[in-house]
Amino acid sequence: IELDDVGGAKFGVEELRKVIHSRLYKLEPFRYQLIDIPFKFHPPMWRENAEVDLEYHVRSCRVDEPGGRHQLDEAVGRIASTPLD
Repeated sequence: IELDDVGGAKFGVEELRKVIHSRLYKLEPFRYQLIDIPFKFHPPMWRENAEVDLEYHVRSCRVDEPGGRHQLDEAVGRIASTPLD
């Protein structure tokens, strides 16, 4: 979401990352990271309070012109069709 004028302030992807970072501690499922154990000595385990790479997970995406509902749906479809890591 890129808003050029929000009460004189710009709100873009960097501002969104800051908001998400300030609230992550409230969202318990997002504080876990699945990690592999070296040499497969144990099944993968969940690491608590893992650092989230917001640069990777929160990215900008431009919607094609004219930027209506159809173009938004197409952009969401492209994003949703990408396999999760």
